[in-house]
Amino acid sequence: MTYIQYTIDKIELFSKSLRNASNLDPLTGIQNRRSGEEHLRQDMARARRAENQILVALVDIDQLQNINDHFGYHVGDVCLTQIAEILSKSVREGDWLARWDGDEYLIVLWNFNHVQPRAVLERIQRQTIKTPMGELLKISLSVGACEYRGDTDFATDTDMETLLIHLEEALSKVKQAGGGGIVICE
Repeated sequence: MTYIQYTIDKIELFSKSLRNASNLDPLTGIQNRRSGEEHLRQDMARARRAENQILVALVDIDQLQNINDHFGYHVGDVCLTQIAEILSKSVREGDWLARWDGDEYLIVLWNFNHVQPRAVLERIQRQTIKTPMGELLKISLSVGACEYRGDTDFATDTDMETLLIHLEEALSKVKQAGGGGIVICE
C-alpha cells in the first residue's frame, strides 16, 4: 500500500509540474501568452468588480531581428531573457508580465500613478542589454499602453478583445513613428 501511495504522490507531482510548465515561456521563465490571457481576464474582472484601474502595456523590442541577423539567434535569445529580467525587476509585487509574442511582452500594473503612468515605462526603456560577448547593446523598446478602468458593461471576452485592439493600435503608432517611444491611449 505504501508503494501505491508513493506512486500516486509522484504522479500528482509530475502532473503539477506539467501544468506549471505549460504556463511558462520556456526561454524566459515568465508567463506565456496563454497564461497571460487568463491572468489578464481575471485582473480585468477584478478591476471591474472593485471599480479600480489597471495599466496594460504591450512592449515590443524594436531591433531584435537585426540582432538575430548580425549576432545570431543565441544573442537574440539572451536579449529576450535579459529584457524579461529587466521587466520583472521593474514591476512591483502584484504587477505582472507575460511573453506575449516573439518579441513582445505584456505588462499589467495595478495602483499605478494615474498622473504619470509613463514613468515606469520610461524607466524600463532606459535599460541596456549586455551580450555574451561583453558588448552593451542599446535596444529601444516601443510601448503601447492603455488604462483599463473596469467601468464597462461588456462581457469579459469582448472587453479584453477591445483592450487588446487598442493596445495594438497604440503600439502601431509608436512603430510607425520610428519606434522607441510610448503611446498611452485614452
